[in-house]
Amino acid sequence: MVSTSTRYLSKKSGEFGQGRRRWFRQVPGTCRKNAKTRSKSLTLLLNRLNIKRKGVILLMARKNRIWIEGLYYHVVSRGVRQEPIFREQKDYSTFLYILTQLYQEKIPFELPSYCLMNNHFHLLIRTKTLSISRFMYCLNKRYATYFNNKYNFSGGVFEKRFFASPIYTTESFLNVSRYIHLNPLKAKLVKRPEHYPWNSYSFYKETSTLPPIFIPINQVLNKFPGSTIDQRKAYCLYVEKK
Repeated sequence: MVSTSTRYLSKKSGEFGQGRRRWFRQVPGTCRKNAKTRSKSLTLLLNRLNIKRKGVILLMARKNRIWIEGLYYHVVSRGVRQEPIFREQKDYSTFLYILTQLYQEKIPFELPSYCLMNNHFHLLIRTKTLSISRFMYCLNKRYATYFNNKYNFSGGVFEKRFFASPIYTTESFLNVSRYIHLNPLKAKLVKRPEHYPWNSYSFYKETSTLPPIFIPINQVLNKFPGSTIDQRKAYCLYVEKK
């Protein structure tokens, strides 16, 4: 007698075992008259759920993340259960230091805009040799190791799936940069974007501080006409307009 908990697929017949008959009665449009009807109904159901059958295993398919070399991406990564990933100033500075480490380790990337919030961060980033997925794996894994060791935690620090959207147009590029720099204002943490210490806006607003080599602000400024001073003013006006 086959147990009702049986969940195998027969390689020969492509049918479920007898213990799954009760399960089939719950699927609209199925019947128990013959194996062909059951197999057809199962196939339709799996297609709806986007599930693939391979031998005796049922796998839920997840789309691979597309990386298009040369494109910028808007990347957002959040703490697991939306918990804080930056608890004090040292955490923010350590995250930026890890970015510097990766660049120095011959993992080139361009990051014209970024913002580190309490429980998530935004990056406007273009990677050169590694895909976005591989780069984010290196970045998040290294920071998670630091975070867990410091606070004596274990397990995941970030949500499993980070957000990444390719940017195809100049308009979208500028909109994303503006959105990133305005995040602290929307969260009501500061009254002006340059007052927030953990984003890149001060590099555009002020000329006294030079950005790191992996923060090429000219990639944003060059979208505006005029001299460098004119470009800075134009971008800041674009960001701060209401």
